Amino acid sequence: MSGIPVRQAENPSTPTGTAMQIVVNGENTAVAEAISLSDLVDSLLLAGQRLAIELNGAIVPRSLWPEVRLSEGDRAEIVRAIGGG
Repeated sequence: MSGIPVRQAENPSTPTGTAMQIVVNGENTAVAEAISLSDLVDSLLLAGQRLAIELNGAIVPRSLWPEVRLSEGDRAEIVRAIGGG
C-alpha cells in the first residue's frame, strides 16, 4: 500500500459556496460541506483504483463510502494497493 498525493479536480465549493477543511494524507484540503467519502475519492481523481480509507483512525469499508459524510476537521488517510511480487 502506498500513500496517495492529494490533488483536487475541481473547486470544492457547493452551489452555496460553502466549503470546509479536512486533512487528507497529512495535507489540509478544502472540500464541499458534507461530502461523502465516495465524492472525495472522485474529487481526488482516484475513482476506480484499489484503495483503502482510514477516517479518524478507523478503516471504512468501501461499501460504506457513499453513506459516510465528512465533517470539518476530519482526518482521512487514503492508500492505494500496489501489486507486484
